[in-house]
Amino acid sequence: MSEASSPYEEAITDNTGNTIYNSTSNAAKDAVDTQLQELLQSLLDLSIIVYDFQPDGNRLVWNKINDIITHYQNIDRLKDDISEFIPEEVINYVEQGRNPDIFTRAFIERAAGENQYTNGKIQAVSEFRDLFKSELSKSFPDLEIPNFPSPESSSLGNDKFGSSAIDKMIESSNRLAPTDADYDMDVSTPASGKGTRRSIAMNGVEKDLDESHDSNNMDSEDVDI
Repeated sequence: MSEASSPYEEAITDNTGNTIYNSTSNAAKDAVDTQLQELLQSLLDLSIIVYDFQPDGNRLVWNKINDIITHYQNIDRLKDDISEFIPEEVINYVEQGRNPDIFTRAFIERAAGENQYTNGKIQAVSEFRDLFKSELSKSFPDLEIPNFPSPESSSLGNDKFGSSAIDKMIESSNRLAPTDADYDMDVSTPASGKGTRRSIAMNGVEKDLDESHDSNNMDSEDVDI
């Protein structure tokens, strides 16, 4: 068993049975608290001595200054035994004579507000996803629409397999591309009484072109007459 590297470290046992040392033990915190209180007291004593300075008080002033230096040195050595982090804003609150609990309350309220704002955005994206999926199903009934991942579980539009939902839609739409048989199929004699989507569309385009051509011919005949 190893020994603690600091007199303020606390020996504890982890889940595997190994002995480790907690550098943020109550002993270390109490030591820092004691040094801070003694430092404040030394500063107060020095201010009183200087305010009512007497010629024979030089030795007392030097002793108090040495005590202050010693307290600062002790606090500097104790910093390695403390792992807690105090936000600079809290220190500023204390220096301004304000209650640091106000900072904690304001931080919690700000975090709650940002959380509500984020939840609102997630809810809006979820509603848009459902509406978009519904409209796609109505407009493209033959299109295989993938299951869109929820905003809570997705990242940048990617699902757990790493493929984008948009990529899945493109892949699904590619399956609807006509085959060679679709191009060769005659709409006038379709199989099973129905033409393919490709052939029907092509037939409609050809019909529009024929009507446009006939209309142009009629206009030309009128001009000749």
